[in-house]
Amino acid sequence: MKNSQWFAVGAIGALLMLAPVMRADGVDISVAPISGAAGSSVEVVGTVTNNTSGTVFLNGDTFSVTGPDLNLDDTDFFLNAPFTLDPSQSSGPFDIFTIDIGASATPGVISPNFFSILGGSDAGAGDVIGTVTFDVTVQGSSPVPEPSELLLLIFGIAQVGVFGTRLRRQENEVATKTAFRA
Repeated sequence: MKNSQWFAVGAIGALLMLAPVMRADGVDISVAPISGAAGSSVEVVGTVTNNTSGTVFLNGDTFSVTGPDLNLDDTDFFLNAPFTLDPSQSSGPFDIFTIDIGASATPGVISPNFFSILGGSDAGAGDVIGTVTFDVTVQGSSPVPEPSELLLLIFGIAQVGVFGTRLRRQENEVATKTAFRA
């Protein structure tokens, strides 16, 4: 065999070994939009659908949230999710998890965040069988100016007015002196 043929055989072998890793998730997870104010907790509602041709066991979960202002509590998943899903079966909607938004969270979108379900074809399986990526929108209120800020603003406007009046007075004096000399 030539080198190019050995390369082709090696490439096909590598693809065959990677095929199980590159498979699509067997479970589809969908969650409602997540939005709340700083310092609040949001119950996240969603559904789980089995897209495989066999029964799937939902054995656990794993998650990752972005930044210190978010905390995910997955107790709802363990209390509400079914143990198994038959082919093409959907569960829910049910409370999947709770997001606690820290009191110091700034308004805006916190992203990306991940929630994955672990399971497989038996009660002992721990493969990632479905993942959902979600954003958390932190609602904000318009800031109310403090009295000291208002005083500074009024003082600044008054200074501009005084400076403009003084400038006009100086221009008038120069114009009067120039006209008087002529």
